[in-house]
Formats: sequence, C-alpha cells, structure tokens
Amino acid sequence: MGSSNIPMSCASFLKCWIYTSIALLLVMGIVVEIVFVVLACGRFAEAAENKTSLIVTGTICLCVMILVAIIGCCGASKKNTCLLITYAIIAGLLCACFWISFVYMKKGKDNIHDDVNAICANNNKNTFINDLNNVYRNNVAAFCTAACPCKADANKFTGAAYATMVRNANGATVIANCPNNPVSGVKNSLLSFLGWLEEKKDCSGICTQQPYYYFSDVNRGVPGKACKDPLLDYLDKWYIGAYVVTIIAGVVTFLGTISSLLYICLGTKKTDEKSAAA
Repeated sequence: MGSSNIPMSCASFLKCWIYTSIALLLVMGIVVEIVFVVLACGRFAEAAENKTSLIVTGTICLCVMILVAIIGCCGASKKNTCLLITYAIIAGLLCACFWISFVYMKKGKDNIHDDVNAICANNNKNTFINDLNNVYRNNVAAFCTAACPCKADANKFTGAAYATMVRNANGATVIANCPNNPVSGVKNSLLSFLGWLEEKKDCSGICTQQPYYYFSDVNRGVPGKACKDPLLDYLDKWYIGAYVVTIIAGVVTFLGTISSLLYICLGTKKTDEKSAAA
C-alpha cells in the first residue's frame, strides 16, 4: 500500500499519540503478565486449581500486545496505510475484549457474593466456596473429641462451650493429624488454602464461626470470627486489581485505535485533495 500524505502539524500530533499508545501498550502487556502471574501464585488460584490457565492467559495477552505494538510502530514510522489499518483493527478488538472482560469480571464478583449468601442459607452451589464450606460442615466434628483428642492448652479454651473438649499430650494440633484422618478425601489444595485463611484472617468456618482452628495450629486459641467476610474481602481485592488493569488496558487500546484511524483518514483526505487539484 502507498504512504499517506498528512499535514505536518497533524502528522506530528497523531504520530506522537500512536507512539505513545504503542509504548503504553507494551507497558500494559508487561503489567498484565505480571498481574496474571501474581494472581496465579496467590492462594486462591492455587486452591481453585486455575494457576496454569492464568499464566497461559497472561502470556498470550503479552505476546498479542507485543505483536500489535510492532505492527503499529512499523505502520507509523513508514506511514503505511495497510499496517496502520491492521493495527487499528487489532487494537480495537483488544479494546473490546478488555471492556467485555471488565463487565464479565464485575458480574463474576457479584455472582460470588450471591453464591456465598446462598451457600450460607443452606442452598448448595457447585462452586469452589461451597467446597470450602462443606469441608467444615462434613469433616471436622471429630476434632478434640474422644475420636481425635487434640493437643491444646486448656487455659486458652474456657467456658461451657469447651467443657467436653478432649485433650491429650500426644494429640493432634491440626485435624489432618487425627487418627483415620477425617480430611483424607479432601484435596490438598483446599486444605492448604483453609490453613492459610485461618492463620492470616484469624477465622474458622465459612458461614458459621467454629470453636477451633482445624487447619492451622489449634493452640492459637479461640477463632475470632467466621471466614465468610474475610474471604469475600480477599476476593474483592483480587477483583479490584483485575478491574484496574482491564480499564487501563481498554483506554490505552482505544487511544491507539482512534489515533491510527485519524492518521489514516487525514492522509486519505489530503491525497484526495491533491488528486482533485491535479
């Protein structure tokens, strides 16, 4: 395709915008990859077993953004209409993908809150959080009983609620160490996440506060609360980070699309004016 002839003042301005959007696109590609890797290394991704998909998605986004940036840079430097159109189309598609992702994640966040409320109202949902809740509901009753004495400091457990607590110097400090391990059928990823959640958030149980820490050291004492609200707060922060990245990426790709289209349109207009004058 031929080169575009554009008035110098407009050309300089628009080319500056194109190069700026390309630079920002490369930066956003790196940021997206970093964010996806950080999310993949987080406890929730590990427990939900979607670590690989997050890393692959981030890497694909980075590669696509690098490719788009190269196309845009070549098109702007050579004033090549074909490359600029290609850049505008792909950047526009990326822009649409980022904004669709934002809407999808917003809906996903709202659905998680609705699912947790439904789960706590005893309505089973086929979700990861329901699996967490069921671990507490179905697998922990034997802890600190005759079936599984616990090695706990009696001074940390006082009152009528702990009158039937069975302790033993050789007992278990976490439920996985009980005889006939009651959580042997639970995925290790879930147990690891629950241990982290109990330890970091000082909570036990998802919907209802439990009397003991089951997946972290029982000698930490009486749990301060149920894990429902801390878990939702953790997930909300996870989503907010993703929101910020997708919004910025959507704005950057939108600027790239608009600036390249204006560059092409002004060049075409100038060419038509020259043809008419001839």
